[in-house]
Amino acid sequence: MSDVMWKNFAPLWNDLRKLSHGLLLTGGYALFLKQKWLIENRDVKSVVGIEIWPDSVPRATKDFDVIVCVKILADATLNSDVAQLIEKHEFTPWTKFWKFKKGIGDDNHLILELHAFPDKNANVKVEGNRVKGRNVGKEGIIHGRENPEAAGSNISPFSFSIDGADIVVPNAVSFAIMKLTAMRDRWLKTKDESLNDEEGVFHRTQSIKHAKDVFRAVAMMTNEEYKLIPETLVKMKEYEVFRAASGIFKEFFIDGDTPGSTMVSSDWSGENYDTVLSLLRSWFIEK
Repeated sequence: MSDVMWKNFAPLWNDLRKLSHGLLLTGGYALFLKQKWLIENRDVKSVVGIEIWPDSVPRATKDFDVIVCVKILADATLNSDVAQLIEKHEFTPWTKFWKFKKGIGDDNHLILELHAFPDKNANVKVEGNRVKGRNVGKEGIIHGRENPEAAGSNISPFSFSIDGADIVVPNAVSFAIMKLTAMRDRWLKTKDESLNDEEGVFHRTQSIKHAKDVFRAVAMMTNEEYKLIPETLVKMKEYEVFRAASGIFKEFFIDGDTPGSTMVSSDWSGENYDTVLSLLRSWFIEK
């Protein structure tokens, strides 16, 4: 584990959790921590045993992606409390008011990004790609970056403990939806003829990273999570983002010659690949 990442993340996360247990850690750092937890707890069984992973070294990241419940955005007091905590931990606004950065020396920064999916029953509104509380003040506020693909991420979340911090992450189906969408979006950017070579390589690299994260998220499902998948799928299928992700999966992974299959082939092959792909097929392809 990156000591710099953890020593800046854990205190902030623990303080935020005291205000709201509805927070979810997502993105690369969530996968990083879960993989580390599995490595340290070999007695916990997962879809693909961590001991036979093609690459058992967790991939590092410098971003903290947190899904906030709309209650935090809509409640003026809670909203202000969260904003003050972020400031207390020396994260300053970068993209007001849902993206924050903290310097860690040598012009390096850690990034905290707040995500939200709108709830029609909550007192929030969407402006551009922002989810905002309708009745919060203009000072000491936070917004969420609209993340439609996070819909359903709060269904059967998974929690685990590392060094005294209780980490809570989305269910594996939701992870797959978010990562499939990110993979497709980056892949489409590589087709933009106005990009220079460096930009094209960057988007391709990001697309490959997200594709491999789809497989990581599924491979790390524990037996406890696996048992909840049928119930989770019933609920997830109510969301449009699930149906969209199904289309992406069919386009990118339906056979060995599709882009997604090619992108993951350097890390996943043989029985491990077949195990993960079979699960994804059972989720996203109607029988």
